[in-house]
Amino acid sequence: MKPELNSKSHDFIALARDYLTALADIETLGNILKGAVSKKAVPTDWRQLWAKARATPEYRKISQPYETLLAQAEKAADETQATELLRTLPSLRTRH
Repeated sequence: MKPELNSKSHDFIALARDYLTALADIETLGNILKGAVSKKAVPTDWRQLWAKARATPEYRKISQPYETLLAQAEKAADETQATELLRTLPSLRTRH
């Protein structure tokens, strides 16, 4: 039977995913806001613009750059292997 990862590893992986998604959302919403400022009007469909942007390769490039590594850590044979994989993540604080 495969050992389970502890909750700290699961929590860290979830936090990393949430953080990267938030970075992509901030950039996306910032671009929508910049467009609104230049046009001096907030688009009434800004939520749809945001949803459409979330489906683009550019959004995924920001929100999922380490998804393969995070998925490998989730599937690690044990906690030691998961920790070693997670230690190879670059500092997420320096992304933007």
